[in-house]
Amino acid sequence: MMKIFNKALITRIPLYIAIFLILVGCSPSAPTPESTAESAAQTSLTCDELVETALTAVNTTCSGLGRNQACYGSDQVTAELQANADGKFDAVGDLINLPLLKQITTSPLNEAEQTWGVALIKAQANLPDSLPGQNVTFLVYGGAVLDNVSPDMQAVILNTGVGGVTCADAPTAAVVVQSPDGTQVNMRVNGANVTLGSTLYMTAVQNESLTIATIEGEGIVESAGVTQIISPGSQVTLPMTADNGLTVSGPPSEPEPFDAAPIQNAPLNLLERPVVVPTAVTIPTNTPALPVTSTLPPVTLAIPPTLTSTPCAPRTDWTETYTVQDGDTLFAIAQLYGLSLAQLQTGNCITDANQIFSGQNLLVPFVAPTLTPILETPTRLQLTASPTSALPPGSPTPIAANFRADQTALAAGECTTLRWEAENAQSIFFDGQPTTPTGATEVCPTASRRYTLLIVQPDGTQTPYFVSITVQ
Repeated sequence: MMKIFNKALITRIPLYIAIFLILVGCSPSAPTPESTAESAAQTSLTCDELVETALTAVNTTCSGLGRNQACYGSDQVTAELQANADGKFDAVGDLINLPLLKQITTSPLNEAEQTWGVALIKAQANLPDSLPGQNVTFLVYGGAVLDNVSPDMQAVILNTGVGGVTCADAPTAAVVVQSPDGTQVNMRVNGANVTLGSTLYMTAVQNESLTIATIEGEGIVESAGVTQIISPGSQVTLPMTADNGLTVSGPPSEPEPFDAAPIQNAPLNLLERPVVVPTAVTIPTNTPALPVTSTLPPVTLAIPPTLTSTPCAPRTDWTETYTVQDGDTLFAIAQLYGLSLAQLQTGNCITDANQIFSGQNLLVPFVAPTLTPILETPTRLQLTASPTSALPPGSPTPIAANFRADQTALAAGECTTLRWEAENAQSIFFDGQPTTPTGATEVCPTASRRYTLLIVQPDGTQTPYFVSITVQ
């Protein structure tokens, strides 16, 4: 009997071994790198983690962004290209030239889909060609659409009411615009004229309103013949009901305190220049105090009517005039008189800083310095300022400077070089931009214009020098 059992057991051993091998082959194997990566990709990030990851990615992927380009910063961004344009803009890190781009859309923050669209744009706008390293930065994020994108940004349409936000603490969809420090930039946003020498925070809700808030510097908004200056910590709103509900249809409101919470939550560290969000401005209230006495009869005081905007009136304390010349800009004229663009614009009731014309007379606070041109050679023009009695009383003798052009008469498409030397000046500005005491720059004007070199003396006195270039 024992022999039979052992024989039966021996004959079954191969079967047991086969079963064992099958079971071992079906057992779970060690994780491969591919399965580990797939598992990591399926890990859900929280709202805060999504934002932090996206901001880190944008700082890295968009570091090579240049003038008149857009960068796909964080997933997801959708681009509509111009007709017949050949370009790629569908993955994080992609760069595209603005002339190829028509519309850019960033997705709202969605925790379930793990997406939050962020795009960066650098545009020249109306900055001079002589400042290639300076650009206007547009930060577009969340459910925002920027339409009619172009290098000059003169007809851009903004809509930040696209989609929703799945996280309560996520940044609200918006577009933040920043101009280089010390510059004034003009553009049109949803049909309104916007001038910024600052950082602006903008939102637009279709068929409701366009809101523009100033974080730092100064913003100027004009629409329907009304101009409002927006100081840091304040905002204005403009109604949007025309056309498709994204075109401004009325004047800007009176400035009011801005909503600080969404601005503080905005990804401002992606901007070219760091900024600090100010506190909201305080608007004083006109509440009359009623006198209280037990001996006098009750007194009824009339509540003053609600303040309304009054028509603009030119400044009566500015008794001198300046006649606009070919090639002048309002910003350059303001620099000539030591004024800000906003001061000169409001002092003359100018609603659009871009709309001045040759021969137009502007009110100014004093007579400009008289400049005596000295012709060195047939192709080089030297302008030397000479003090006159028209300067404000007590002004010191201006510092001598040399500002000239290699050629002052150009054919269309030609370029020339402007050169200057100045000594003992506190600071020097070429066309409103800080520069060195000795310098040169190539200019290629498309039309006749005048260039300005502003010398600031140690006591603060400003003396301008001009060179006019004629384009035939």
